[in-house]
Amino acid sequence: MKALLLAAGLGTRLGEVTKSQPKALVQVGNRPMIDFCISRLEEIGVTEILINIHYKANLMREYFQTKNYSSKIELSEETKLLGTAGTLKKHINWLSTNDFVVMHADNYFKSSLKPLLGSHLHREHGDCGTMATFTTNSPKNCGILELNQDNTIKAYHEKVQNPPGDCANAAIYIFTPQIVESLNHLSGEVLDIGKDLLPKISSRLSTFHLGSEFVDIGTPEGLSRAEEIFHSVTPAALN
Repeated sequence: MKALLLAAGLGTRLGEVTKSQPKALVQVGNRPMIDFCISRLEEIGVTEILINIHYKANLMREYFQTKNYSSKIELSEETKLLGTAGTLKKHINWLSTNDFVVMHADNYFKSSLKPLLGSHLHREHGDCGTMATFTTNSPKNCGILELNQDNTIKAYHEKVQNPPGDCANAAIYIFTPQIVESLNHLSGEVLDIGKDLLPKISSRLSTFHLGSEFVDIGTPEGLSRAEEIFHSVTPAALN
């Protein structure tokens, strides 16, 4: 299985933390987030991972020169940010030979992704794939879903002022090649999965709710909470 790991963001909300390093190299429990994300992908059988880079790309390249993963890692530098859907569109021909994973590299969570993959493989609906979800304490800052009884998406609201609930998009997707046509119809220099792609395919996605706490480490508060979660789990759960 292939995966796209989105790691090109500027990380400006973290202030001083990202002045000297890209957000993907920010550590939680003395472990860079990018390393945590790769391990989560490898444990569900991902063997090829494409990582987009931009901010302080040289540090990302240096990091991977010192690492040895079981999966094949390729870096794709964007001299100009394409947006999450723009990056996906650029690499869709390589990714869409089979079902594939798309994941943001700035979220920390305890759950294994094995249940997500199992749900995707046994889904009865959702020809475009499966979206992971979580319960958020700040719905205005997330993409919020209204679900049908079969866990398909009734409506999707991307960061609105009065969201109708707290079931949020975790920005972890297992897509099928069926998204190619919708993705290729998008136009623009910078494209976003939440704002541009999901409104076109949300009714064709199944969902799976992650059981553990899920944290965006892109803010000082989120990073601090991720550290608390890390130190609250047993060593066996971190592998």
